[in-house]
Amino acid sequence: MKNKKYLAFFCDFTVEENFNQFLVASEFMINKFVEEFGKIYIINVQNLKFFTNKDNNFDHTAKKFFKLHKNVEFFNPKNSLEFDKFMEQKDLVALRYFRNDFSLIKTLLLFKKYNIKQVAIANAGNVQYTLKSIKGFFWKGFLYKLEKRFAHKLIVLLSNLKIVPKIEIKFLTNSVIAKYTKKKNIFNKLRLSQVKETMLVNSRSFDIFKNDTPEVNENHIVLLDEMLNTPQWSRFRNLIHRDKINEHYFKLTKLLRTLSNMFDKEIVICLHPKDNLDLKKKYFEGFRVVQHKTRENICKSFIVLFFESSAIIDAFLLRKKMITISSKVMDQNQIDTGLHYHKHAGIMVINIDQNLNFEKEDFLKQLDETTKKYNSYINNYITPDGQQLGYKKMTKIIKERYFN
Repeated sequence: MKNKKYLAFFCDFTVEENFNQFLVASEFMINKFVEEFGKIYIINVQNLKFFTNKDNNFDHTAKKFFKLHKNVEFFNPKNSLEFDKFMEQKDLVALRYFRNDFSLIKTLLLFKKYNIKQVAIANAGNVQYTLKSIKGFFWKGFLYKLEKRFAHKLIVLLSNLKIVPKIEIKFLTNSVIAKYTKKKNIFNKLRLSQVKETMLVNSRSFDIFKNDTPEVNENHIVLLDEMLNTPQWSRFRNLIHRDKINEHYFKLTKLLRTLSNMFDKEIVICLHPKDNLDLKKKYFEGFRVVQHKTRENICKSFIVLFFESSAIIDAFLLRKKMITISSKVMDQNQIDTGLHYHKHAGIMVINIDQNLNFEKEDFLKQLDETTKKYNSYINNYITPDGQQLGYKKMTKIIKERYFN
């Protein structure tokens, strides 16, 4: 009997919050892929690695916050033997949502064993940074980056030796990276790259807004809050002390009250899917604090304040007034990621440690001026493929190449 072919999202969920974060970003695209391919799978590779976490089960969370099609099936294999059994009479095309890591070489060997074609999708629309070692913590950051860099180079080598498979296509929204990859990357020219082919697509936010125009108004001032001590940041420096964090939120709430009074607007705090809702309600006492409702609140924003967030792409497409926040408790990596939007899109920067006296008319004029500078940024980083829907381009190409 001929094996049946399926599309599968392969993800690395170490904790339940990782699963929620993935669904926040991918719910729309998953449902659109189901319409084109029928039944699809979301597969957790955590127990298909050399070093595994046995205690993970994410299936129940999907029904809590998200509206996924009934033909989406979750599979959390306990080990590679269970994956072997799952693969009976199946051929898979993998939408790869994990990065190169030593422990994931075992997963890639399984891909080789079952001839699973890999497709990578990087269509968030935000800029991914190479984080730097922080002054005073050089070795901490250096050792982490050395491990990641060596793991990547080893996997690239293994892919060129045909021990593990290469990525067939990478769908990419960042046109700056795409141009560099095509013109200057020597590995690409010599066909030694891990990725065989790169294609530009528009961002997932563009697709969502084109598919369903939301209600847009200017009722609120919205803050996309930052998690200051996540592993993303703390692997390069020590954890920030609680007293400094308290001072940071005291100054931040002072700014929010100033803006609320100035413009007579309600403040809404939007949290990352992995953030601690109960803790943040204490920091933002007196404000409305929400989770899993970022897009709808950006649509209803008068001003969006943020540190660094892929969700800010929605605000660009809606031409919302934006402010990026800086604070002395933030490390240089956190500051630089926010300053990118100031440098390339003219977004206003406010340092909450400085004197916060604003003249309303001048302040508003400056915010309005920045919105006129969005077009170049949007064209380079968010909609580099004209008016073509990203998910339609991806499904068409995947179907033609792997399902016919």
